[in-house]
Amino acid sequence: MIRKLRRKLIAACMISLAVVLIVILGGVNVMGYYKVISDADAILALLNANGGNFPKNHGGQPEQPDAQPPPDPAPEDRKSPFGQPDISPETPYESRFFSVRLGEDGQALQIDTGQIAAIDEEEAVLYARAYSPAAVPAVFGGITGISSATTRQAA
Repeated sequence: MIRKLRRKLIAACMISLAVVLIVILGGVNVMGYYKVISDADAILALLNANGGNFPKNHGGQPEQPDAQPPPDPAPEDRKSPFGQPDISPETPYESRFFSVRLGEDGQALQIDTGQIAAIDEEEAVLYARAYSPAAVPAVFGGITGISSATTRQAA
C-alpha cells in the first residue's frame, strides 16, 4: 500500500512539474515571438519613413567634432539613436532587407537590394508586385510589411 501511494505521489509530482515547465517555457516563447514581431515592425516602419533606407544621422542632430558630449541622461530618458527604444545603432548592419518603390502603374521606380545578397533586382520587383497593396495585404515570411500607396519593403 505504501509503495502504491509512493508511485501515485511521484506521478502527481512529475505531472505537476511538467505542467509548470510547459507553462513557463510556453510563456517565454510567446513573449519572444511578440518581441521579434514588434522589432521587425519597428524596423520596417523606420525604413518606410526614410524611403527604404536607414537614416544617415541616427540622432537627428548635426555632428560637431569639437563639441562637448551631452550629459548622460537618466536611464528612463534614454532613447536609441534612431528615436525608438528597441532599435540599436547596430541595426543597419545586422538587418537584411530590400526595398522597391512602385509607381501607380506597377512599374519599379526605385530598387535597392544592397542589404541582401540572396535577392536580385528582378526577384525584388516580382516580390514587390506580388505583395503590393493592390494585390494582397502584406505578410512575407511571417513578418508584417509596412506599405504606403507606392512603397513596399519586405524583410
